[in-house]
Amino acid sequence: MKQQFEVKNKYFVLVVIVFFCSCSSQGDSSNKTIQESLNGYGKKALLFIKYGGATVNTSLQVSLVGDGDKIKEDAVGNIFIADDSTGAIGEDDVKIFWKHPDSLEIFYKKILRVFKTEQQLMGVTILYKQVE
Repeated sequence: MKQQFEVKNKYFVLVVIVFFCSCSSQGDSSNKTIQESLNGYGKKALLFIKYGGATVNTSLQVSLVGDGDKIKEDAVGNIFIADDSTGAIGEDDVKIFWKHPDSLEIFYKKILRVFKTEQQLMGVTILYKQVE
């Protein structure tokens, strides 16, 4: 009986270790810059992918920052956030373009679920267009 108890404890410990290892790697929510676009007047639009994990989908996000700034690992888009409910989001599902120094256009595929769309930030008007 003691030997059976020891075997069960070993399996329990193994299951717990695997669970915690998978949670820490799945919960990574790191960012990767896809596109940087300067307006020529001290502002930069950043399109980045935020990798999800076990409970959060990977998403495409856009932030407006100063032209010398980089995206931080834990940053969240301050203009636009969208994902694909199937988890099959692609880096080309969103594109950003400066129409004028004070007007940014964001093109995004219709299949995306959009969670955030700011209309104005830092003196910049943001325009959105859905594409096929």
